[in-house]
Amino acid sequence: MDQSMSHIDEYSAPGVRPGKKVIVQYEAPVNLIGSIKIANSIMIGAYTYIVGPARIGNVRSIGRYCSIAPGLNAAPSDHPTNWLSTSPFQYSKKKFAFSNWHEGFHFTPRTTENDPTRKLLPTTIGHDVWIGTGVTILNGASIGDGAIIAAGSVVTKSVPPYAIVAGVPAKVIRMRFPENTIQQLLETKWWRFDAKTLSGLPFDKPAQALEVLESRIASGEAVEAPPAFKAMK
Repeated sequence: MDQSMSHIDEYSAPGVRPGKKVIVQYEAPVNLIGSIKIANSIMIGAYTYIVGPARIGNVRSIGRYCSIAPGLNAAPSDHPTNWLSTSPFQYSKKKFAFSNWHEGFHFTPRTTENDPTRKLLPTTIGHDVWIGTGVTILNGASIGDGAIIAAGSVVTKSVPPYAIVAGVPAKVIRMRFPENTIQQLLETKWWRFDAKTLSGLPFDKPAQALEVLESRIASGEAVEAPPAFKAMK
């Protein structure tokens, strides 16, 4: 049976405020609740919900089946730390555009040569990630599949798949599952499938759930739902 999600065109995002020239692509269903500011173009996977307020900066993608609590500040823009000042007056008029102070002012463009933060790769948030309330993810840090970020954490470096991290800065507390189970999860990539395909799995017993899913895959009963992104309007 074909469980493709391409036929679904449902999303809820009444409070989303994308920046200028920002394209928000989604796989339905997604639920974006409350005030959510999105500064860069992004792809959001199916069955993901984000509860605002949230500020999403230099984030390339958020995977499927993610659960994101209020207060996320993901990949905010950095200030240069090796310049005369950390203030944006040196390179941008945006913060004080209401005034005419910038007339005739010579700005210094930020480049990869004069600002190391410009070399950071966009942040990615994997599939099945749970992010608690009030989490900050710094530019360049990415979150692996299945990871859990505890409330109030400040993530300064990339988080391994299926790690539980907490603190300021965030550190690995423990892994969610034994190594062999994690490997099996990453190989199976259960998030490839529509929720209806996963119906009836023993969700509270991950190892058994994977066995049942692999059996469905082998028999052809479980058909992968390929990515089917659409732009929010």
